[in-house]
Amino acid sequence: MTDESLRKIGKSLKKVRCLQDLTMIFAGSESITDAGVHELSKGLKDLTSLESFGINLTECDRITNVGLSYLGKSLEKLPGLKHTYLNFSCCYNIDETGLGDFSKSLSKITPLASLALNFIW
Repeated sequence: MTDESLRKIGKSLKKVRCLQDLTMIFAGSESITDAGVHELSKGLKDLTSLESFGINLTECDRITNVGLSYLGKSLEKLPGLKHTYLNFSCCYNIDETGLGDFSKSLSKITPLASLALNFIW
């Protein structure tokens, strides 16, 4: 997977606004950067019917606090999001500052019923 792949996925998501459940696994995709997460996030914010979202970006170590922020800003715009699973384990360029900013976005997601986060370094 590459940033271009995420751009195409993000663009496609804009066409499926009634989607309720989305899980994506990009673990080990070393070519994905903040730019790719930004492109994907552009499509996510339009999924206003989304209730459950999961993404696994394990070992995508070119993602930084900036990419995490893009994702958080998109998720906070989803009014029906109830269940979220995010895996950023071994993403060594995400640190406490990024997690702090991301937590601010999470606090804006209501009525979030379940949340699973993995940021193992």
